[in-house]
Amino acid sequence: MAARKVLTGILVTLTLAGCRPGGDQGITIATAVELLPDALYQPQATLNYGGTPIVVEMKREAAGQEVRFLLSAHGEVLETEVYRSTTSEFSLVSIDEQFEPPLPLLMFPMTLGKPWEWTGELVAGGVRHRAQATISPSTEQLFLTKTGGVDTVKIDVDLKIDSKTSTPAKRHLTFWFARGKGIVKREIGTATSREPSVP
Repeated sequence: MAARKVLTGILVTLTLAGCRPGGDQGITIATAVELLPDALYQPQATLNYGGTPIVVEMKREAAGQEVRFLLSAHGEVLETEVYRSTTSEFSLVSIDEQFEPPLPLLMFPMTLGKPWEWTGELVAGGVRHRAQATISPSTEQLFLTKTGGVDTVKIDVDLKIDSKTSTPAKRHLTFWFARGKGIVKREIGTATSREPSVP
C-alpha cells in the first residue's frame, strides 16, 4: 500500500511537471488532497469581460461543502464563483448561471485522458434549460503574461444547451488547476475569464 502511494505521487508529479495533452492518458490522480482544488490561488486577479480587463480582489469563503470566490473591485462584488468541494469531486455550482446538479470538474480517482458525462439543467434568469456536457481532463503548461509557465491539470467542458430548436446551443468552459494551489485560470465561453494579475 505504501509503495502504491509513493508510485501514485511520483506519477502525479511527473504528469504535472511536463506531460502534455496526448501524453498523459492513463495517469491517475487518486485524491482531492493531491490537487487542493478549492484553494485560493492568489488574492488578486484580472477579470476579463469580453476584452475589458478589470483588476479584482479575490476572497474565499467556505461553509460545509460549499466554497465561494468573491471577485470585487472598488468595494463592489462583480462576480461570485460557487463550487462544491468533497473528497470525491470538485464541482461547479454557479458563475452567474447555476448548474443543477453541480457540474463535476474533477472526480477522484481521476484518470487523465478519460472523459466523463454530465446531464442536468442550466438555470439563467429563472429560466431552466436542459443541458449535457462532456468533461475532459488533461495536463498543460499554462503560460500567463505576468506569471510565466505554470504546470496545470486542464479541464475542458463541452456544454450543449437545449435551445428549443433542432440544434442545441454550444459553449466551451475551461479550468486550469495548479497542484496544491487551486484554480489558476478559468474561461466561461467567450464571455468572461479570470487569471492571476500578480507576478
